[in-house]
Amino acid sequence: LAGHADDVNGVHWSPDGALVSTASDDGTARLWDARTGAQLAILEGAQDWCDHAPFSPDGRQLVVSSMDGRARIFSIPDGRRVRVLADHGGPVKAVGWSRDGRRICTASYDHRLREFDASSGTRLREVSNAWMWTRTVTAIGAGRGWVTGSFDGAPLVWGADGTARPLAVAPTHGAGGAEVSPDERLVAVPADDGWTRVFRIADGVRVASLRGHDGPPLCAAFSPDGRRLATGSWDDSVAIHDTASFELVTRIRGINDVICALTFSQSGRELVTAHYSGALVRWDASSGQILGVLGAHHGSAKGL
Repeated sequence: LAGHADDVNGVHWSPDGALVSTASDDGTARLWDARTGAQLAILEGAQDWCDHAPFSPDGRQLVVSSMDGRARIFSIPDGRRVRVLADHGGPVKAVGWSRDGRRICTASYDHRLREFDASSGTRLREVSNAWMWTRTVTAIGAGRGWVTGSFDGAPLVWGADGTARPLAVAPTHGAGGAEVSPDERLVAVPADDGWTRVFRIADGVRVASLRGHDGPPLCAAFSPDGRRLATGSWDDSVAIHDTASFELVTRIRGINDVICALTFSQSGRELVTAHYSGALVRWDASSGQILGVLGAHHGSAKGL
């Protein structure tokens, strides 16, 4: 099924198996005939990447989640936009229908789940948890709640009353890297649960747990003299800690773009950050002032 101009993130079958929907980084969802592969409709309106486009249980509608903080309902098979939901303060990474098709749940990186009446678009309830970075949402029955999967660890079962219980205790979280200090004494591990943990290499003892961000840290770098540790995050910021006290020295912001990698200059006076958009940015490591943009890749810059 060829036609999207960028990455395809989500693929969904219609309940009867006759149609397929796709959601893409090109800002559209598309409807396809599963038998012939013919493209039937382009579902437009999103202002950013689209992640998922699941069908309603009766197959007459689908809902598209987008990084622009909204979810949009379209009718099938004509592709007409019916309604816009959510208006979250962050990307809507997951969306799901209840089994009876009467409710829709949106899950966003703004740490919220929102449940809507699918017919009217009325918001029925909202659940907020500062630790949630939800990426999947699935309905339990017709009205018994939802199951979510998140960067914060264990899957959660949300009851109809808004309370949650973990399905299991997650012993570890996804590691974003392992950065060794210049003297090879320490290793820093940024993880998806929001913490950067620093271990002593000689005996494996954890000497610090750092939380300098509002989202998961993805990368870390020690300064050449080993006195500072910088981390970059999903929250578009750099946090710099002193490695003697492990106190937060400064937060650097200024580019609204996820930081995938970072490194200090040889002198330690500058930082360079690599971003999800492909941009490479130079910073003054002390003041946080932007010194310049080195250029941009056509895809995400993941390493330096």
